[in-house]
Amino acid sequence: MKYSMTWQDFMRQPENKLLKEQKGIHACKQRFIQEQNKMQWYDPTLIVEAAQDAGAVNQANAAVGSSTQFITGRDTHVSTWTWSPAMISPNEGAWTGSINFGIVANVIKPGADYAAGHPSTRKKVLFAVVTGSVLGDLGALSTSGIDCVVTASTTDIPAIGFTPSGSSGSIIGLWKQAIQNQSATATVGGFTNTFAPTTLCTVDFGSANSSSMVITNTVPGEIFDATTTAGGTTGSVAVTTYGDMKYLNGKTEYDINWNELPFSNLPFVSDATYLS
Repeated sequence: MKYSMTWQDFMRQPENKLLKEQKGIHACKQRFIQEQNKMQWYDPTLIVEAAQDAGAVNQANAAVGSSTQFITGRDTHVSTWTWSPAMISPNEGAWTGSINFGIVANVIKPGADYAAGHPSTRKKVLFAVVTGSVLGDLGALSTSGIDCVVTASTTDIPAIGFTPSGSSGSIIGLWKQAIQNQSATATVGGFTNTFAPTTLCTVDFGSANSSSMVITNTVPGEIFDATTTAGGTTGSVAVTTYGDMKYLNGKTEYDINWNELPFSNLPFVSDATYLS
């Protein structure tokens, strides 16, 4: 559809004539309005205006459900942390007082976000192993840009339990308990959280002495890869499944980049039921 196409020109198109015959004139009007809404995002004036103000979003989308111009998650992002062999029973010689490392998982906050660039949707969870007590600080681990910390301490469990297993008295046991029970306002290692871990992601640790753990985002969608900070000899993190986005205008788009216009300024909605 051309940006300046009139209703009369729109109805002269063969596919729209067929739509009228099959579903009636109201279906044609609905498609015409949808196409008009879509084309407004390619208006250079609107794009420039939206880029100038990080909080400006076209008012046609001011209320949830008032427009078909939304993006939402299609595939859920999944990351896998794999322990180095030296960390796994019966070879856990690397579990010493010098261990201090973290895994930073990028996640998406549930809800609706109308801000240009979606800054309030992107969140980060730090999974930290520290040598001091979890009630103390996080040592050299940075919390810059972090929204939620889940931690386990080598001093808070018996030395015999330093193996990555899901049982109590282990690093993973403490992580598991924190992920399941930690509140949205818990203070962890001197850092006050703004989200409960279960709001943002889930973690599967597999069987006792498992060589890996799987971090699954709660909200589907495209997000940056997980990273590690310090303690590089303890293991590595890689993407298991890349999250993807879709554009809600009656079809699924498989190559949407929500960092680029016009999609970066379209509202993000975590749950398609908002569009009922």
